[in-house]
Amino acid sequence: MPTTSGDHGRLEWMRTLALRYRHIKEIYEAFNGDAAHLLGDTKAEVWTRVCGEVDRLTRGWCNHLRHILEVISARPSYRNVLISSSPLPLTFTRLLLHGLGRVFAADNVYAANKIGKETCFERISARFGRKAVCIVIGSTAEQRNLALQLNWPYWDISLETDLVALAHALELGFL
Repeated sequence: MPTTSGDHGRLEWMRTLALRYRHIKEIYEAFNGDAAHLLGDTKAEVWTRVCGEVDRLTRGWCNHLRHILEVISARPSYRNVLISSSPLPLTFTRLLLHGLGRVFAADNVYAANKIGKETCFERISARFGRKAVCIVIGSTAEQRNLALQLNWPYWDISLETDLVALAHALELGFL
């Protein structure tokens, strides 16, 4: 069957998008443990102070979350998977700036801004299989409902105490 010019244009667009994603992924992976190198020493120092102040104002919320993600990523058969409502380049940038590049592999970061969270959840389910245990950690009714649809446990983190409880559950081996 002959291809139409529309098919050719669509294929070309997909190739361009794949190349762009690969380039973004390479940058993310190159700097995932070293945001200071990406920013330069002076900006990295300022950014570190800003993050410290934000963490102080939120009573350690960012540090609690980072600790939880590091505990999960240190376990051999566990993976951190992120669904963001922002585009991938912005999400990767935020992860790098907050020092979370080491705990989220590029292939485990999904952007729901165009396809929706439900499609992301379905793709994760298809990728890891129905036998995989996925625990959804979130703070919205939409996330809770999607987790319930897939029969996945949901851990709400709306409050600081929710993060502390999650950290304890991980440390005690309940998750």
